[in-house]
Amino acid sequence: AKMGRLFKRLLPRSSRAIGEVELEKGLSDGRERIGALRTLLTDPERAQIMLVTIPEAMSVLETLRTLELLAKQGLPVGSIVVNQLQPDHAGCPHCARRRAIHARELDGLRERVGAVPVKVIESLPEEIRGGEALARLADRLWG
Repeated sequence: AKMGRLFKRLLPRSSRAIGEVELEKGLSDGRERIGALRTLLTDPERAQIMLVTIPEAMSVLETLRTLELLAKQGLPVGSIVVNQLQPDHAGCPHCARRRAIHARELDGLRERVGAVPVKVIESLPEEIRGGEALARLADRLWG
């Protein structure tokens, strides 16, 4: 009730006509919906989070931090997709160096994520846009 009154004070004047009972019911209903969503999201048979990263040091560190935070909340991560891996190009020293950096970051990521599957997509010459492009990407990732 105290939170309801505080919340009511934060509302614009036109919204303050809401009674305490209605406000309490609304907050209670919201709490129930959030609880149901949490139940859904923590059930690995019904939902899984997929993290997407690139094979660069900062992105890998952020992915590992996110993975840790999700684990603390009991939210299952189904897989990690590593996007934009530098393709292997014979005769391109710059490409070879970028590929080596990406391979090192990818290896480090795989070592630290345990049993979470890591899927890799090499950098593509075109943008992934639209349903057809997403379907092709899904085929590459999951066959």
